[in-house]
Amino acid sequence: MLALGLAWLVTLIWGSSFILIKLGLEDLTPLFFAALRYWLGGVLLYLFLGARREPLFPTLPRRTWGIVVLSGLATYTAGQGLFYTGQTYVSALTGSFFYSLAPLFVLLLGLIHLGRRPGWLQLAGLVVTLVGSGIFFPPAVALEQWPGVVLMIASNVATGYYLILMRTLREQTKLGAIWLTGTALFTGGGLLFAPAFVFEGLPTLTPRAIVIILWLATVNTALAYTIWNTLLKTVPPFELSVLGNIIPLQTALIGWLLFHQHYRLQQILGLVIVLAGVSLVQLDAAVLQRRLAMAQAK
Repeated sequence: MLALGLAWLVTLIWGSSFILIKLGLEDLTPLFFAALRYWLGGVLLYLFLGARREPLFPTLPRRTWGIVVLSGLATYTAGQGLFYTGQTYVSALTGSFFYSLAPLFVLLLGLIHLGRRPGWLQLAGLVVTLVGSGIFFPPAVALEQWPGVVLMIASNVATGYYLILMRTLREQTKLGAIWLTGTALFTGGGLLFAPAFVFEGLPTLTPRAIVIILWLATVNTALAYTIWNTLLKTVPPFELSVLGNIIPLQTALIGWLLFHQHYRLQQILGLVIVLAGVSLVQLDAAVLQRRLAMAQAK
């Protein structure tokens, strides 16, 4: 029960991220905001690993280092750079909604690049998700916010590649999840400073912006990722992935309670249907992993 309670707390923390990002974008430019948050989050995770006397720069083959750096480039330099820019065009709830679609992009990219055919549950989940997306985000609304929609979709493609790269690293190496996350944050966030300075110039940091960046980097990034990766040792991955799917609902709840944001019933209904579809996709993957484990045991 304690582990599940901590998992729920992490989803609540991550649900608040989209509200805080929206508030931070009132004072900060998107690329610099994302760069500073994720680079600082990587620094904090490195400090945590250093306190545990774990090597920060292990001896690895060049190919492995290349995949690690590429994963950071994919999800934080490209993915989050696009996401934060897209967030300037859409609401916090819509940003959280697109974030929840990441498993579907992993499914499609896995089919294209790895030849992994989706199972029946995954196909059913894909259909359910598309229906829910149409309810949550009807075409007329999507057209009004098309720059944000395009950027969010591109962000999900980049994040999908990151998840595939991370899966490859975990299958082929014994590198710890916290080190992998910290290195991706440090390199990806650091590389994002370059386009931030080129396209946005020097930022002006207001007191509110500093507080939001420090909170997001410390609590929503370093602390939350550390707890989540620790929970992976005791809670089945499928249960954690399903709990992760409630993050958009947490965003809606926080926005309603603290910021008096109002949502249409149509949005909430569409969101619930989408989360059900994503859970079906993940359920099929969990069933397949169990079957493979049983086959190997025999």
